[in-house]
Amino acid sequence: MTVALDETLEAFGFLFGALTFDQVRYLSEVVGHLTGSYTEEGIRRWWVRPRSAGLAGLAPIDLFEKGWRPGDTGPARVLALAAQQSGNHT
Repeated sequence: MTVALDETLEAFGFLFGALTFDQVRYLSEVVGHLTGSYTEEGIRRWWVRPRSAGLAGLAPIDLFEKGWRPGDTGPARVLALAAQQSGNHT
């Protein structure tokens, strides 16, 4: 597991409570897409930086709420953006 994934899981756990297996797998996939294009610090910042392309000025973290599921609209948009960043369109 990378430092970026560890930090992402810790932050999401702090914000949203205990994570389900599906949430951990989803976050691992997002971080995996970003790993080739961003440094550890860049991945940390990616979650909180507003994005005009694909997210209408919101930061990726803004598209999550308590009880989120990987298939929800917001997380699906975030995953698509991360995949686009790596060139792997899901």
